[in-house]
Amino acid sequence: MKTPKLTINKKLLLSYLGMALLTVTASAYAVISLQNLNRLAYVITGQDYVILETSKKMMAAIFAQENTEKKSLIFKDPSFANIFLTRSRELKNGIADITKYRISGLTTALSQLSALQDQYDALFQKELALIQENRLQEASLLSEQEGKAIIENMANLVRAMGKKAEQDIDRHMSSFKEEGMKASRITI
Repeated sequence: MKTPKLTINKKLLLSYLGMALLTVTASAYAVISLQNLNRLAYVITGQDYVILETSKKMMAAIFAQENTEKKSLIFKDPSFANIFLTRSRELKNGIADITKYRISGLTTALSQLSALQDQYDALFQKELALIQENRLQEASLLSEQEGKAIIENMANLVRAMGKKAEQDIDRHMSSFKEEGMKASRITI
């Protein structure tokens, strides 16, 4: 069988169709790459950065609680209980905010942090009761031994969460850079 002879018009049409197919393919790849970059940017700004900032606020709340606890021992003023409970709620709100993201590496740390916060709240209530009974030495001893250990454990957990968020930001920024470079090389 004889193949039909290609005229100049048919050759031009085939070459334009080939270029159009190449352009559509490059455009589709560019759109897919931009979607991947957009997803990475969202994870960085909408998750990693939020977790990092929340962990910083949680650390501030932990130290404010500890400070309030010490002041209540010194001044023996029951009004410090309200300040302590406010800081406790701030920490619990931070835990709830991070829990929303359902990050597998943080689930255990968040549940441990929540349990430690509950222990610290109960410890503070014991200290207040001892202060009201004028048993300051026992309240101070409770604060120095159990309270200090709980605060250190809570601070370590929050530091680890912040460090993980920083590592995730670095990892996602690296992926963002690699994806962007690959997409620009292939598209151009």
